[in-house]
Amino acid sequence: MELRKDLKMLINSRFSWLNQAEIIQEKKFARGGTILSPDMEAGTLAFLAEGTAFLESELPDGHRRLLDYYRSGDILMRDVIPGLSEENIRISAKTGCLILFFREKPLSPLPSETFLQQQLRTTSHIYIMAQPTIRQKLMAYFRFLQNLHGGRSLISLPISLTDLADYLAVDRSAMMRELAALKSEELITTHGKLLLLT
Repeated sequence: MELRKDLKMLINSRFSWLNQAEIIQEKKFARGGTILSPDMEAGTLAFLAEGTAFLESELPDGHRRLLDYYRSGDILMRDVIPGLSEENIRISAKTGCLILFFREKPLSPLPSETFLQQQLRTTSHIYIMAQPTIRQKLMAYFRFLQNLHGGRSLISLPISLTDLADYLAVDRSAMMRELAALKSEELITTHGKLLLLT
């Protein structure tokens, strides 16, 4: 399967070792479509070429919990993502997504950078969730984004505020009140999805 030039460049910039792997499928997912789920074959590896995807858990009361999110250039692997073996957890398309599926065998063992990146995401989320107050969760999340942006004070929120409330496991209205308080105390300034840590 021949890849578009822009997709080759994206793969090269993030995971050059994928160039040696065989692409077995290129698939588009509409918003809400299930990309990876527990019933998929172990070893399934996917490259998110376009779009945004969510690792979600459905709670017994019907509500969802946003466990993680993935953007263009991220690797999705059933065996690496924590909790994907559980029945109520799946990776779904938040926006329309283009996914490249790779044959697992040539990629084993996976380069340690893939595991390290996933481990960093997971431990960062655990650290954020361990904060005792909504304010501390927000500020820990903003600092995590700041580190991803090379320490810059101006960051872009990668998900909506509704999704952020789910990601932090907090009530959205309580989170909005805390954001307003942070703004009034001039700790942050916002404009759309842009946020300035002051």
